[in-house]
Order: sequence, then structure tokens, then C-alpha cells
Amino acid sequence: MSKNTLTYAKNLTLISLSSLPCDTQVFSTVLNACAAEGINLDMISQTARKGGTLNMSLTLSDDDLGEVLSVLGRLRSENIRIKPEVLPGSCKINYFDPAMVNTPGVAAKLFSVLAAADVEVMLVTTSDTDISILIPAHWLDDALEVLEKEFDLKAEEAGL
Repeated sequence: MSKNTLTYAKNLTLISLSSLPCDTQVFSTVLNACAAEGINLDMISQTARKGGTLNMSLTLSDDDLGEVLSVLGRLRSENIRIKPEVLPGSCKINYFDPAMVNTPGVAAKLFSVLAAADVEVMLVTTSDTDISILIPAHWLDDALEVLEKEFDLKAEEAGL
């Protein structure tokens, strides 16, 4: 049985693409173009449709920022709706708990302690067993401190 873990990764960039057409082709094109250039994407999120458009967000290593901007620039020449908003210098925290699938309130607890510490959460992705959040780098120490205390864990640095 796996144990609960708390990990973090530094030096990440958040790329957000807003008001994209509700077309899986655009999403696929962006992801495939990044893959073709060997850019490792991490947190990938799509919003629900709103007024015929959707938003897409993804994270990557700050080291790959130049490459991804080049890729998105090429794609923008084909589709002017691809307008990236870029926020480098972010950090990801991941809480993993194999029992989370049958435990209501884990996300509520995580967000409550972050809110009490005034930690800004910029992006969230989840699965049945984990919660990943992206935060500004200057909040990392505060966030880890309250989460380590709340979940009785010692955070470990991990890569993408």
C-alpha cells in the first residue's frame, strides 16, 4: 500500500490560453507541437465551455519557456486566437493519498489551511488520489509549512 506524500517542484511557468474555440483540434495542436519539440508539460487544465469558448492552462519548466514561446508563436501565425499569458517563477505542490478516493473533505482541508495562510492558488488539477496546486514561488515556504503540519508529512522536492 502506498503512503501519503507531499512533494513540490520549483521554477515552473504557467501558460494560459484564453477564449479558444471549443474545438479539440486547437487543444491537440498545442499539445502535439510542444511534444514534437520535446517540451515536457505538467499540469494541463481546460475549463468548461462558456459562450462558445474555453480556456487552457499548462505548466512547464522555466527552462523550456523560450522553446514554448517559439512554438506558440508559430501556432499563433496559423490561429490568431492563440494568445499566451505567461507567468514564470511558480511552484507546484502535490499531495498524494491513496485513500483520498473514499475520503470526503481532503480538498476542503487542503484549501482551508492554504486560505488561512493567505496562499494564492493559481491552478489546480486533481485525480482520485492526488491534488496538485500551482502557487507563486514566494508562497512556497508558507504553503509547505501549513500543509506539512496539517497532513503530518515532510515535503520532498521532486522534479516535473
